[in-house]
Amino acid sequence: MTFSNWLDCIWIVQNHYQKWYIPVIDYLKSSMDTTNLIIGSAEIGIGLRFPNSFVDDVGVGYNSGRKPDIIVISNDYAYAFNHLHANQPWIYQYIMGLLDERYYRVYTNPYYQIYVSRSSH
Repeated sequence: MTFSNWLDCIWIVQNHYQKWYIPVIDYLKSSMDTTNLIIGSAEIGIGLRFPNSFVDDVGVGYNSGRKPDIIVISNDYAYAFNHLHANQPWIYQYIMGLLDERYYRVYTNPYYQIYVSRSSH
């Protein structure tokens, strides 16, 4: 890898961070309560500084029984959901049903979607 290619990679990462990741973290910080249970990937936990109310649970409560107030779906979670669809369709159906019936989308960008429980608001 040349120095120029390395700089291009750094720019891409920084651009993604500033354009897509930071706005999601800012949105969550401005709209969440300290008691809100948030399920999302670890990168979201990092941005939120892993509050006690944060869990990385790609099954979105299927196995744990957790009932999140906020669900953050990153591209990593979307990829995992596709894997579940192919290999554990009952979990995939649970997640899709949950999102359709009990949550509504409040924020979206090309890399993240935020869903809030209908019963929280």
